[in-house]
Amino acid sequence: MKYTKIIAVLSALTLLSGCSEKEKPESSSEITGEPVVEDVTEENVYKTYNCDDFKKIDVPWNETDSEPPVELKRYVFPELDFGEKISAYMKTDDPFRYYANDSYYNSLTDENVKKQIYEDFMANVDIPQKGVAEKIQRDGNKLYVTVNYDRIFNVYEWSMYCIDMDTDKVSEVYTYSGLEEQGMFWFWDAAVADNVLYIPNGQRDENGNVIQSCITAIDLDTKEENVIFESSTDLSLYKLPDGNLLISEVSDSGTDNFSYNRLEYDTKAKKITEKDMSNFSYNSPVDTETYLEKPENSRKLDLVTENYRLSTGITAAELLFADENRVVLLIASDKNILHTFDFTKMEHYVTELNSNMGIGASFGEGIVLANSYINDADVYYFIPDLGLAFTIAENIHYENFSAYNDTVSFTEMTDEKTKENGIEYTVSSEYSAFCWLERKD
Repeated sequence: MKYTKIIAVLSALTLLSGCSEKEKPESSSEITGEPVVEDVTEENVYKTYNCDDFKKIDVPWNETDSEPPVELKRYVFPELDFGEKISAYMKTDDPFRYYANDSYYNSLTDENVKKQIYEDFMANVDIPQKGVAEKIQRDGNKLYVTVNYDRIFNVYEWSMYCIDMDTDKVSEVYTYSGLEEQGMFWFWDAAVADNVLYIPNGQRDENGNVIQSCITAIDLDTKEENVIFESSTDLSLYKLPDGNLLISEVSDSGTDNFSYNRLEYDTKAKKITEKDMSNFSYNSPVDTETYLEKPENSRKLDLVTENYRLSTGITAAELLFADENRVVLLIASDKNILHTFDFTKMEHYVTELNSNMGIGASFGEGIVLANSYINDADVYYFIPDLGLAFTIAENIHYENFSAYNDTVSFTEMTDEKTKENGIEYTVSSEYSAFCWLERKD
């Protein structure tokens, strides 16, 4: 903490010092007539809080028809047609060997079932597959859509398309067509930051064990490729709210002994650092030095930051926000509860949410909350200390809910539905609009 100490240098005090005028050096106060200002730095004091230090207040959920302090922006997609492609492995002399190496197929013991799978597979070898949008993400004023053409294995044929929201221009900026039978290109984890595409990929042995893996960075303008990280484990990749990347090394995946080693890649500095990111929340716009942990011999969570530790008194929660003024935690279970610790008032607000509301992210002075069940969902902007819930969107089908670059966004879907025996169900879904929040002036 820094504070300023003002010292006025007076000539009368100078005379009392016993120094003659000739010996005394000129001070800035004598030259300018202004007092001398000295900067004194006081070291930060690490603070420890307990939940009992806060006054607990139950704040009921109160929906209001008033205008919300935020505005929902919608970019309606132009007509999207990603065409059709035949996966490269389908054009080989023996395309079924890709399926024959599949662990599910090899686990089958009924030869009639295996024969039917073979016949169904070969009947579709020469049929182009329509591109299906699997994921959408924002980078600046551009949207990047991951499109899958391999509907059997979901790894061998995919593309990345860019939609410029200023011009509505749609362009294919990257395509992957693979023949590696044990290759791993996880397009679901592909992330774009500053016009660079990052993809986890690697190689497995015939038993499905990872031989090697890496994160490849591809400049979407120059198409230059660089490996930024190498490993010998499963990898996952996630773009953090600040635009950096979370890399997770997963050891012993698929077993009860799996473990994570998490690292952060700074997309500006091009640097990787290992982080303790226990109980990390993907939608939490806080730095990676902030995390939840359970101290030894304790069932309750502590929130740890660079400047303070808070014993929450809560056994399980997701961190939505933390700074010097407040902490917001969401319990998403059979009973969804929002906990907000206000350090300025030393008050702890507790609000019980409806049973479906398990998705949240911090934005401005409030929290964006949405139904965990993404079909026919409602989205709200909630002010924790007032209990006011403003309706942002109603009865929508959404995907890709995320916090990034000081906003919260999601993709709105349009469903084609039909009825059979009196039961309505969805036949297909397509992206219709990209939505994000902005503060009102």
